Amino acid sequence: MGLFDKIFRRDTEGTDIEVAFGLKQISNITREQALEIPAVSAAVNFIAGTIASLPIRLYNSNDEVQTAAEITEDNRLYLLNEESGDTLNPTEIKRAVIRDMLLDGTGYMHIERSGNEVSALRYVRDSAVSVEKNSDAIYKTLRMLVDGRVYNPWDFVILSRNSVDGGKGVSILAENPTLLTSSYMLLQLEKAMSRRGGNKKGFLRTEQRVDDKALQKIREAWKKLYSNNGDGMMILQNGLDFKESSSTAVEMQLNQNKVTNAEQIAMLFGLSSDVLSGRADDRTYINSIRTAVLPVVSAFEMALNRALLLEKEKHSKYFIIDTSELLKADILTRYQAYQIGLAANFLQPDEIRFKENLAPLGLDFIKLGLNDVLYDPKTKQIYTPNTDSHAKIDDAGLQSGDEGDIITEKRQKSGKGRGGNPYHAANGKFTNAPGGKTREKIKEIKVNDDGTVTTVSEVLPKTKYAPSPQRNHKGIQVNQNRYGKLCSAFKERYPNATKGSKGVIYDDKYAYKAEADDKGGIIITHKRILK
Repeated sequence: MGLFDKIFRRDTEGTDIEVAFGLKQISNITREQALEIPAVSAAVNFIAGTIASLPIRLYNSNDEVQTAAEITEDNRLYLLNEESGDTLNPTEIKRAVIRDMLLDGTGYMHIERSGNEVSALRYVRDSAVSVEKNSDAIYKTLRMLVDGRVYNPWDFVILSRNSVDGGKGVSILAENPTLLTSSYMLLQLEKAMSRRGGNKKGFLRTEQRVDDKALQKIREAWKKLYSNNGDGMMILQNGLDFKESSSTAVEMQLNQNKVTNAEQIAMLFGLSSDVLSGRADDRTYINSIRTAVLPVVSAFEMALNRALLLEKEKHSKYFIIDTSELLKADILTRYQAYQIGLAANFLQPDEIRFKENLAPLGLDFIKLGLNDVLYDPKTKQIYTPNTDSHAKIDDAGLQSGDEGDIITEKRQKSGKGRGGNPYHAANGKFTNAPGGKTREKIKEIKVNDDGTVTTVSEVLPKTKYAPSPQRNHKGIQVNQNRYGKLCSAFKERYPNATKGSKGVIYDDKYAYKAEADDKGGIIITHKRILK
């Protein structure tokens, strides 16, 4: 036996050091080893614990009216939320099934039935289930073996990850062995270095032969040096020299490697490392819920619908894992969203109070603003709450309804006996003469050499009326300039109007319904914005 074989005699305590320095490689990391990695354990617990705490609800949909009614009285809901019938409660079963799905690839819940009624849901560990499948790549069939007994796939709620046959899935450990093994080896290296008290690994060199008594003393001093409960000192006598064969944790950048590995492991689960460390803000948290939790929620819902619903129920009923509380934003963001909903009138106070788990106030009405106009596209009916008036839109334009009173306009051809406004031309513009013509005056008359007469005319400008104060203070009040223009428009359009005569006039923004008074002015009774 040589000198170094005697000094560095391997015993059982050297196993961890061998693993840490790669002398004993790990080919496949196990579930238990992976859970020793803090990032893996935190990610699995976050996803499984979050989903397990959510209530499961059952709905019945009605495609005819496109509504869904919640079912509250159903034994399956009781088994999923209150009492499972197993030694584990429903929360523990859901957490265990999701953990198995992430770490083993598949999670199982056995369904105990009495006829068509589900009487119990029992958790089954993935390692206890064997799956037999046929060799047909298209028409696949499965059999489940548990403790020597044969079951059918519909006897279980099967939650699988990246499965290609529906019976067994692929775990995160099987998909990412290199990263997880590296992280586990770093933990073992850190453990081995702490056992050595933080001293570097190395060897002793001597040019002279050492007898057995000196070797025994060197071995005892060496063991004491690399133990974390000794004084950590060794005296090298003349002829002995220490040579380093390893680096310290700082030199190997172990901390930086652990941080990087933790971030990458969080990415494997669809999470942010800030969520696992508790430093995430609301946006980061909700994004992590969407990328890591909701895909598992969707898969779990599909598994429940497939296994727990009867064939006749699958077209109308469905299970939902309620994530509304999970995706709630902070109170300020929610209240700002409610304020927008109230202002736009698509949310009512009692609906908001229901979302916030508050008692309703009994306000059974819909709030509308006076500036709102309601239009029914089926009947083409328009209702204006401000004036309590109805109208209908058809091919002839905007027509008055049978109820209320609304400003109307029917474009008809101008001319005598045609029922239209004589000052309204065919092109839609108003003129200063009846019949849609321009008012003119004769400037001169010329007699030609051939005896014909030529009349030269010039176009008269439109009559202008000086702005006048609104003498009658009934009806809608406008400023003086606008009132003067409206009076001019009324007189141009209705030159023969007398007291009480009614008509419709327009400006660039509004349509006005007005009637003539006894002072040469008008009384504005209605005002409507032009569309």
